[in-house]
Amino acid sequence: MNIRALVLSSAIAAAAVAAALAAPTAYGSHCSTLLTTLSGAPLNGATPTGKGDWKGTPACTGVDLRVEVRNVNLSSGTVLTLDTCGRQLNVALNNREARFEIKGSAPTCTVGQTVTVRVGATTVASGTWCNLLFARCD
Repeated sequence: MNIRALVLSSAIAAAAVAAALAAPTAYGSHCSTLLTTLSGAPLNGATPTGKGDWKGTPACTGVDLRVEVRNVNLSSGTVLTLDTCGRQLNVALNNREARFEIKGSAPTCTVGQTVTVRVGATTVASGTWCNLLFARCD
C-alpha cells in the first residue's frame, strides 16, 4: 500500500469514528434523563420553588418521574395538582411542601414540555423539561 492510500484510508477511518461518537444513542440522548426547575409568583408572602427529574428507557418510554415543590404558603392538606406530559397527579400539601412521584409507569415526556403545579386553576409553580446534553437547563 502506498503512502497516499494509507493517508486516505486513515482519514476515512477517523471520519467514521468521529461520526459514531457524535451520533447520540438512546441512552445518553433525550430519552435518558430530563430535568426541570420550577418557580412561581409570590403566594401569601412566600415564593414557591421546585425541581423535578424524569427517567426513561432506551426506547424513550417513561419509567420514573419525580417533582418536588417547596415554600408553598398554603395550609397543610391543600390539594396540589401536577400537570405534565399528558398526566395529572394530585398530592396534599404537607408543611409547605409537596412531592409528586410515579415509579415504573411514568408518562413519556420530551424536552420543552411544560411542568405545572397548581391549586385549582391557579398556577403555583411551573417550568419545562430540559436535557443538559442538548441545552442548558435554567
